[in-house]
Amino acid sequence: MSTIKGKRPYFTLLMRACYRAIRTGTEAVTREVLDGVRLDEASEQARQQLAATMAHGKITSALGDAS
Repeated sequence: MSTIKGKRPYFTLLMRACYRAIRTGTEAVTREVLDGVRLDEASEQARQQLAATMAHGKITSALGDAS
């Protein structure tokens, strides 16, 4: 159960960022989209960690080839 609780902030952040990207027409979860999402404290910490990971090129918001 603690594993699920630990991932909840990331899930919240990504879901809200996806909704924001769709609403704004960005259609990608970018740093700007992430920065515009309102969050609780746990999700804010997750946002900072996710942004740092994206900045180091370890993950991107681009979708890979689905085939």
